[in-house]
Amino acid sequence: MREDITGVTFGRLTAIRTVLREGSRKHFWLCNCACGNQTVAEESHLKSGHTKSCGCYRRELPRKRQLNLTGRRYGRLLVLGPIVEPDGSMLD
Repeated sequence: MREDITGVTFGRLTAIRTVLREGSRKHFWLCNCACGNQTVAEESHLKSGHTKSCGCYRRELPRKRQLNLTGRRYGRLLVLGPIVEPDGSMLD
């Protein structure tokens, strides 16, 4: 018998209920993410730590890794700040 993981949190995901997928023997779960989105994840990926969020963490990661060069001088040039696109993304 399969373990019931309803209410268990894996990373940013909390398992809500099982979801049936046609033609698949794998077990899938509908999960709530900490950011408010819902996603379907494979049970084995949740338990192994392979799936930790709905994808929101992947979108946040580049911003966390990005160096803050504001105020640094390069010759006669001074970095004033990052360039932010209208959609909120940072320019590389």
